Amino acid sequence: MSMESDGMALLRRQLDESLRQHAKDLGACEGLPEIADIYAFQIMAEVHEYLKTEHPFTPKEVNTLLEFADPLEVAAGCWEVNPDRYALDICGIIEANAFRESYPPAEKRQEPEKQSLKARLREAQRESRRQAREGTAERPGKSERPGKGGESL
Repeated sequence: MSMESDGMALLRRQLDESLRQHAKDLGACEGLPEIADIYAFQIMAEVHEYLKTEHPFTPKEVNTLLEFADPLEVAAGCWEVNPDRYALDICGIIEANAFRESYPPAEKRQEPEKQSLKARLREAQRESRRQAREGTAERPGKSERPGKGGESL
C-alpha cells in the first residue's frame, strides 16, 4: 500500500470515527438536544457523506486534514464558509480562515515499525524454537482431552 493510500485510508477511518463520536455526543446530552445541535450534526453528516462519496481528495488535502484532531469538524467548517457551491478547496479555505488557530491539532502518531514478511517469519520461528526448548509451547496432549465419564484418556 502506498503512503498516499495509507493516508486516505486513515482519513476515511477518522471521518467515520468522528461522525460516530458526534452522534454519541448528541445523544449523551441531558434531555432533548437543542435544535441548533441537531442542525450542526446534520451538516456533519452531509459533509461526511460528501467526503466519502464525491470529493476528489488531493494528497495535500488528505495530509492537511490529518493534521487536525477532528478532520470532519474542520471539513464541516470549510463547508460552511465555502464560497464556491460546486467545489470545496479544503486547503485554500483552511489557510484563508486561519483554521489552524481555531481547531486543535492531531496528536503526533508514531508509525509502527515496519518489518518485512521474512523478518516477521524469522522472528516467529525463533520464538517457536525458544518455546519448544523451554517446554512452553502450547500443544494439546491426549491426557488433556476428557474421555467418557470425565476420565482422562
